[in-house]
Amino acid sequence: MRKVYVGLELASRSCVVTAIDTKGRKLETRVLETSERSLIGFVKGLGAKVHVLMEEGEMADWAWRTLLPHAFKVEVADPVRNAWIARDPGKNDRVDSEKLAELARTGNYRPVIHLESLQMVHFKMAVKQYEETTEDVARQKTKIKALYRTQGIITTGNEPWGRRREDFLGSISCGLVPTMLLELEKLDWLMACKARMRRRLAELAKQFPIVARLQAMPGCGLISAVRLVAYIGDPHRFSSKRKLWRYARLGIVRPETGGKPIGRERLDKRGCGSLKDASRTIFNRACATRRDNLIKRSYRRCLANTGNDVHARLTCQRKILAIAWAMWRDDTAYDDNLDIRA
Repeated sequence: MRKVYVGLELASRSCVVTAIDTKGRKLETRVLETSERSLIGFVKGLGAKVHVLMEEGEMADWAWRTLLPHAFKVEVADPVRNAWIARDPGKNDRVDSEKLAELARTGNYRPVIHLESLQMVHFKMAVKQYEETTEDVARQKTKIKALYRTQGIITTGNEPWGRRREDFLGSISCGLVPTMLLELEKLDWLMACKARMRRRLAELAKQFPIVARLQAMPGCGLISAVRLVAYIGDPHRFSSKRKLWRYARLGIVRPETGGKPIGRERLDKRGCGSLKDASRTIFNRACATRRDNLIKRSYRRCLANTGNDVHARLTCQRKILAIAWAMWRDDTAYDDNLDIRA
């Protein structure tokens, strides 16, 4: 059966698809309604082994899942690496779809992994929702403290919305009290939402036994464990721990040309910042515990070797991710005496 390469440029109401053959000759370009019926109908109508390529975006996962059972191969490309598309001054949907089809034919793209398990996808959505609500709570607390500062009142900790709430309300001008009450009601609502989401995460986490095993790691509570599981997704998607580190923004970039370095070594800023943040949280909590543990020992050893606090911490964050990845991949329990060199 002949093979056809299709570039798909997605938009909310319509999309552009371009099909080319193995020699790069254009077979068809069409504007379709963005719907399951239209996309599946186009792919099936080609009567060939179809390789579909699209760029990562908010609708990419939906389109990927829609076409996966009906095409020979469906992949999502990392748009950051497709400068040929993003930086073209003549950029438009038709041109972009043609370029995506050509990239699919030549293989010159970096695929973005999408997991087939809807269970994991929904779990990841719940984790993201919890993180967003946590950020909303932090912003609301900052806003309330800022309002108190306008009255010359400097607050610390949870005083403005805790047990001393009424005392603080009584210390501001009467005209600001209704505004402050509304802001406090909003904070109460957000904190109640966060508590409900945490309970929901605890229920969803029961589907994944690795979450309970990860909590045996020093400093790793429920939220850190579910973040690790949600963003790693599948331990077998990473062929080595170094690829996981790069995905978690802990990989080191060493740019060079002509065999000579260009600039300083630095951390790769691309990837999943939530994984990096989760490993930092686990590190901080593990080091704050009174009992000795593997992470504290590793930090002391790295600090003695490098003399640099940041380097030692980053090394331990990599170790934390390596331990979690190995526990999940090998279906093993945490062992505080088993040192995985980072």
